[in-house]
Amino acid sequence: MQQKKISAIVCVYNRARTLPQCLDALAAQTIASEDFEVIVVDNGSVDGSVEIATGYCEKYAHFRLVHESRLGLATARNSGMAQAHASIAAFTDDDAIPATDWAARLLARFEELGDGVAVVGGELDPIWEVPKPDWLEGAELLHPLSVCLGWSNTARYLTETEWLCEANSAYRIAPVLQRGGFPAQLGRIGNNLLSGENAVNTVLLRDGFRFFFDPEIRVEHQISKERLTKNWFRRRFFWQGATTFLVHKYLQDQGCNVDQSTVVSVPMSEDSWNSIGADDAGGDFHRTLEYVFGLGYMLAASNLLEGR
Repeated sequence: MQQKKISAIVCVYNRARTLPQCLDALAAQTIASEDFEVIVVDNGSVDGSVEIATGYCEKYAHFRLVHESRLGLATARNSGMAQAHASIAAFTDDDAIPATDWAARLLARFEELGDGVAVVGGELDPIWEVPKPDWLEGAELLHPLSVCLGWSNTARYLTETEWLCEANSAYRIAPVLQRGGFPAQLGRIGNNLLSGENAVNTVLLRDGFRFFFDPEIRVEHQISKERLTKNWFRRRFFWQGATTFLVHKYLQDQGCNVDQSTVVSVPMSEDSWNSIGADDAGGDFHRTLEYVFGLGYMLAASNLLEGR
């Protein structure tokens, strides 16, 4: 197989409804096909996603389908990197739509910035399946949907408190694999909402690599109506609490200096417990999310978390 300059990797789990838009966008990239490949990693789909991906692979010579039977987003990403014929892996999601110049802009930044930059990414614009609710405002709620990062209007290096979303980020493959790849004990497995597979980024930062954000590198992210409910955000923040504890443990195992003094809020009264399930407009929804985050963190810390 001819060596490529950049490999786009799409990990798929039961997204037959949105996958065609993603693959259409990747087929329309402005970069020359001899420099670019698309690897679709199926992670156990049963909804027709495999048949859709197969059709694109038959139509486009630079598309390939890989099957990864071990469930887990991190494992699927690692499998895609292991199969890549390029030194750079550009990740997008099976419900995302990269701009036509996405791969070309990512590659140009890597070539310009040099080997000290391990990760390059950009902005994500939401496509709302149904109108966005009035209560869904601010970075605290938009960032969990992997949209509207808003770090900068100009291209620049990221600070240690900023991050890149995996739906619009590209990695130098060698440094990631040398550090064990994306941690398989983290990230989505099936339908749960655990995240944190990009915790390897902290290890890369510790080892001196830099991250770069370019707002002109853009991806549209389709937000389904199921994610626009308060119940979905409760689930998301519960799993984010669990993620935070498990990421800390992973980083400690990697020898990173981790602050262990995490303070979380948990419901301590009958009213606070009742508020967790309340959707009334007068409730403090942000406080509710603090509670469910704390519960997720405590259950993970107590090794009482099921569903993994």
